[in-house]
Amino acid sequence: MRILIYDKNKASSRFAPAFMSRLGFVTDTFSDTDNALRSLKKFRPDVFIISTHLLCEQHCALIRRYRKRGFTTPVIVTATESTQAIRIAAYEAGADDIISDGIEPEEFVARISAIDRRSRGITSSRITLPPYELDLTGKQVLKNGTQIDLTNFEYLVAEFLMKRNGKVVTRDELMGQLYSDADLRNQDVVNVLICRLKKKLCRDSGFQIQSIRGLGYVFRQQL
Repeated sequence: MRILIYDKNKASSRFAPAFMSRLGFVTDTFSDTDNALRSLKKFRPDVFIISTHLLCEQHCALIRRYRKRGFTTPVIVTATESTQAIRIAAYEAGADDIISDGIEPEEFVARISAIDRRSRGITSSRITLPPYELDLTGKQVLKNGTQIDLTNFEYLVAEFLMKRNGKVVTRDELMGQLYSDADLRNQDVVNVLICRLKKKLCRDSGFQIQSIRGLGYVFRQQL
């Protein structure tokens, strides 16, 4: 999952980028609102987090500006301090959830994951594509109830493809799930991962990972 964070004070929250990276999230952090909004259009993250010590009207204005530009990516606010009135204002502006810094990491991850699922029309933490089952909470892929041995990068690509079953995903979208810094990207990584997943997921399963020239890849049932 790719997360874009707006944090004016840089790491003001206990849910800072270093913390979320350890949970397997790819993060991009900005302290300037204009850069954050430009990056939302460029990177198309799964979730937009506004991290702050004190939630105020300035953050509500940012959310309204964000929604007026037509962005539909879920917005989550993490705040140490807030009043009931400003929380209501943030929800009315377009926030999807407001999380206190006192929340435990497990619940934090569960709430982010649930909001991301709902935004995609997925109602459960498990996606069933017989003989496969994608466990979004446990971050694993099972075939006929048995876990498939996947590396972290293999799982991230498999999850992205399976969540978009039948839809084409681009190389850039897959790269965006693996790296937050464009300078660190290795263009050969996606090719290697796709080859590995074809061997691990597509043998005797009824599914295929098809390469679409000039577009990307699609995970779907074999015709």
